[in-house]
This record gives sequence, C-alpha cells and structure tokens, in this order.
Amino acid sequence: LDGKVIECDRLYEPTVSRKGREIDAWYSGKTHGFGGNIQALMDPRGVPRWVSDVLPGHVNDLAAARELVLAILWPYTEDMPI
Repeated sequence: LDGKVIECDRLYEPTVSRKGREIDAWYSGKTHGFGGNIQALMDPRGVPRWVSDVLPGHVNDLAAARELVLAILWPYTEDMPI
C-alpha cells in the first residue's frame, strides 16, 4: 500500500479540520502544496493491483487507507492465520 499526493491546479473548497478550523480541502500539509491524495495497492513486483479515486489533499495517508483500502482487504484477512 502506498499513498501519493498528486499536485494539481485547484478551486478553493472550504472544509473543517479535526481541530475545528476552516481549511482548504485540497491543501496538503505533507507536500505544502495543493493536490489530491491517491492510494494504490501494489503486488511484490510493484505492479498496481488497485488504485483509489482521488481524495482531497488534506486527507492523510492513514485516514485514506482506513477509508478506502482496509474495507477492501477485510474479507481476505478472515482466512489468514493470526
């Protein structure tokens, strides 16, 4: 699993942060710029097996993975030994 913020031109879209402040949804603190967050599942050779839709740049990689990827992987983990 890997996440990447892709730089882009953007329109201003206000949203409220977890701290209750108004922020721009497409501003990424990780890259200090504007862009969209894309998540991808890769096989061991580095070939993409699944690519997410674009999320606003303010969404961090862990939150994006929880929202998009873990729900997909959950059915496959039931047969895995603990």
